[in-house]
Amino acid sequence: MLEITKNLISLFLTLAGYVYFLFFKRTPQLIYQSYVKSYCFTNGRISHFLNFFNKYFITDNFSYNKNIIFKDLNFDEINNKLKKNGYYVFENKIDEDTLKKIINFSYNTKCYYYNDKGTKKFTTFNPYLKPEEYQSAKYSFNETDLFNFNPIKKIIFNNKFITIAYKYFNSKPFLSDVAMWWSPTRNLKPTNETEQANQSAQKFHFDLDRIKWLKLFIYLSDTHEDSGPHEYVQGSHKISAKPKSILKNGYTRIDESIIENNFPKDKIIKILGSKGTMFIADTSCFHRGLPPISEHRLILIIEYASSMFGAEFGKIKKLNEDKIDENLIIKNKIID
Repeated sequence: MLEITKNLISLFLTLAGYVYFLFFKRTPQLIYQSYVKSYCFTNGRISHFLNFFNKYFITDNFSYNKNIIFKDLNFDEINNKLKKNGYYVFENKIDEDTLKKIINFSYNTKCYYYNDKGTKKFTTFNPYLKPEEYQSAKYSFNETDLFNFNPIKKIIFNNKFITIAYKYFNSKPFLSDVAMWWSPTRNLKPTNETEQANQSAQKFHFDLDRIKWLKLFIYLSDTHEDSGPHEYVQGSHKISAKPKSILKNGYTRIDESIIENNFPKDKIIKILGSKGTMFIADTSCFHRGLPPISEHRLILIIEYASSMFGAEFGKIKKLNEDKIDENLIIKNKIID
């Protein structure tokens, strides 16, 4: 009875917090924690409920012309596969010139990491260290640096990806996050302790960043079985698709054996591909990035969302006044 009361209080706080967000454009930590608890309690229903109403509060118009835009992509087919499986792998890859520029950027731009004690440090990624010399499972780049690097900015504002997000949300999308990191070969099995200290994601989990969102993943290095592929539990983004026995533990990392005991083997999918491979996913599913064994992995991730309600998000300093696609809302992310 006590637990049911706590769950109902969390549900009330989430709904009240969403109304608060509509007026003040921020989500207090207490409200976000209530949202997480409500998500687990309702097995995802709260997100769908909020998204249903959210579309009525996005007043910006989306200029979508289905007869002209991008005849090489079938947006309805992509949307159906996202709804069914939770992810879609593109046939085309990122072009070679853009790929080279981003990879060079990763070698020549300062990055940061959290070591095994959780201390934040700065460095330039060195791909030639021995496995035991790496101090973290994740070497990340500053979001402002990524946003203002023109080859990445062109990807962020590519109308193909924005249109896919629009179709999936049924509302104009927001830019929620831009991230890129190296996952080095450390030859260490991830634990809950190292995951928390390194702020990495090499054990199974589900994301709960926003009400509804999509993440565009781009492999910037060849990604095969031993170089840290993304692993996805197909269909686990749907309402009631997550076992209650897992959700009762809350928003936490999940052992591989638990996932294997709860889902058929053919539903646990590794996404493999050469550098330039792109896929887009609803990461409210169970997923992980496997730790690389033989080669380091470099990945770029762009998150589009239906609303900025949810987890705390970083701000971006826009360094130039390039014309950008107005179909993507960025005002919440930009520092004035």
